[in-house]
Amino acid sequence: VAVVQAGAGQVISADVVIGHCKAHLAGYKAPREVVLVGSIGRGPTGKVDLNGLRQRALAELGSAAL
Repeated sequence: VAVVQAGAGQVISADVVIGHCKAHLAGYKAPREVVLVGSIGRGPTGKVDLNGLRQRALAELGSAAL
């Protein structure tokens, strides 16, 4: 599962992200699912909030996908 944030003013889709990854990465490294988010949360130290991202992915995809 990949969690992706689009750049400012850009529109992306899950199919485009998966296609790009399959073209540039080994097959086993390409994500099977993509969660598109408006912003990636950060903790008080400025690091990416991985637990928050996991919770968002679980809420959107369901526990079977992870």
